[in-house]
Amino acid sequence: MGIDITCCGESVAMSYSGWAYFRQDLIKITFAYLEKLPVDDSHYFSIMSEFCKAMGTFEKGVNDNGPFDRTVFNLFFQNITNHFSYVDALIYFGVGGLYSLCYKSDCDGLYSPGNSLDICNFFDLMKEHIKAYDEIMYDRIYIPDDGDSCIYDVFHQSWKNNEVVLIT
Repeated sequence: MGIDITCCGESVAMSYSGWAYFRQDLIKITFAYLEKLPVDDSHYFSIMSEFCKAMGTFEKGVNDNGPFDRTVFNLFFQNITNHFSYVDALIYFGVGGLYSLCYKSDCDGLYSPGNSLDICNFFDLMKEHIKAYDEIMYDRIYIPDDGDSCIYDVFHQSWKNNEVVLIT
């Protein structure tokens, strides 16, 4: 059992645990990227600093409960939803697509063409960071596999054709 994401003839299948680990790793990569950004005097930088502290709590939860704990993952994103300034800060730093990608149901849901554009922009920005973190993850996102599209192509087709991505 697992999830399928499909749009305009492009499709990717992944196990539920694989999808969970995939999103968890993207969070880690993103926060490693954000922590290296130069300090600026924007309101969003202070919000991002606060958010990084919340991320530290998330990391502690991951380490304390084994390699992945769905409860901690879900609570983390519920926390973001209760602090819309965190989402705004992600958008300000160009990584709002992380929120768009991760805060969805694992089954029977939709990504809008707008979500898909945010996700593609996020993948474009993070491409080299993802490659440095994990070649297999990089390949899964950007390089089609035998009989399966790459994740990037599914979302690209969505915003390009103004069609939703189905999560089943």
